[in-house]
Amino acid sequence: MAQRRRAGSTDANERLGIVIIPTGTIDNGRFAMKRKALIVVAALALWPLQNVAADSKSDAPAELKKLEGAWLGEAGQVEGKEIDPDRVRAVKWLVMEGKILMSAKGKRDVVFAAEVTPATEPKAINLTPTSIRRKGQAIQAIYKLEGDKLTFCCPVQPDVGRPTKFEAPKGSQLTLIVLRRKKP
Repeated sequence: MAQRRRAGSTDANERLGIVIIPTGTIDNGRFAMKRKALIVVAALALWPLQNVAADSKSDAPAELKKLEGAWLGEAGQVEGKEIDPDRVRAVKWLVMEGKILMSAKGKRDVVFAAEVTPATEPKAINLTPTSIRRKGQAIQAIYKLEGDKLTFCCPVQPDVGRPTKFEAPKGSQLTLIVLRRKKP
């Protein structure tokens, strides 16, 4: 069968496997019928994902509200090494109005814009620095809230990608931080 360029195709479309075929030109419309059936099946398969995305967007403000408050560092680990407990406890965390403020005595405060996706498992959070050198580079992390305990697992560098488990083994380029809600 000779290779031919189909109507509406571009080199970019062909590289991506996208082929535009005018309807009614192949097999007396049988192809068009199969294509319509395929579109219906794909739409039905993807429909639940649209609901998850919509639900996660609508649940995000309520989820961020659950995280609001003052938090104290309890434990930490970077690439398999425990962080000195005094250093972990020296950092204070404040979650408020979609932002996370980290402050430590004698250090410059760091502010992150926080965007959560609570419908994923584990729950996802993007932390975008707004006050430091890496301003605007989102850190893709995961989190879990268990009563008054908040656990984050995030990459050491923004380009590492989102972790899938709450662990930071040696060589993983991940940090695990456990926080405890500060009592009033």
